[in-house]
Amino acid sequence: PNARLLSALKNAVVPHGNRPYRILGGINRGATMWLDLRHDSQRLVGLYEQELCGFIERFASGSNTAVDIGAAYGYYSLYFLLKSPARKVIAFEPNDSERARLRSNIEWNPRGDGKVLEIHPYEVKYKLFNSADTNVYSLDKANIVLVVYENGSYEI
Repeated sequence: PNARLLSALKNAVVPHGNRPYRILGGINRGATMWLDLRHDSQRLVGLYEQELCGFIERFASGSNTAVDIGAAYGYYSLYFLLKSPARKVIAFEPNDSERARLRSNIEWNPRGDGKVLEIHPYEVKYKLFNSADTNVYSLDKANIVLVVYENGSYEI
């Protein structure tokens, strides 16, 4: 099939712009997220990074803390808060607009479970030594329970 034709068809049929949608399938089924269906349709139907979801569910099932590096707008942070047994979720997202969208997604899914969410605006680099940089949050490898690194744009 012609990719341009499919893209044009999708753009003609699918509404443009962000709005809240209830996720229909996958690890975040039932959660509400701000999505732009022209770009996020896989998230809506539960197909986003499906090859990783079983691993994440198994790994998170024994976790008390989850760390989401490159959290973007919170697909995995939301999963950890709503569906996993993790009592604390630490999300790192240096992009201001993505971080604002992450906060909106969290607000659309109220919880009364006592779980702790920390959202940090830092770039994260894993280092074997302490960093003198004030804008870099360093994690000790022994303390990392789970790291989901979505976009690959920063060094870990």
